[in-house]
Amino acid sequence: MLAIRGENSRLLSSRTLEEMAARHPTMQQIVVAGQGHAPLLETGALPKEIAAFIRRAEKSA
Repeated sequence: MLAIRGENSRLLSSRTLEEMAARHPTMQQIVVAGQGHAPLLETGALPKEIAAFIRRAEKSA
């Protein structure tokens, strides 16, 4: 599982993201600096990070 949170999101708080990670220890998370909800997926290195996550998921499937 991959969770992507905009740093300034009012819908998905950092506390909620922490709780999600505690309940799903293998969850990967990315916080996109300067973004709200929902973060723009073309921001910075985010496309490469998402692609890397997908590649790892495909290898483990």
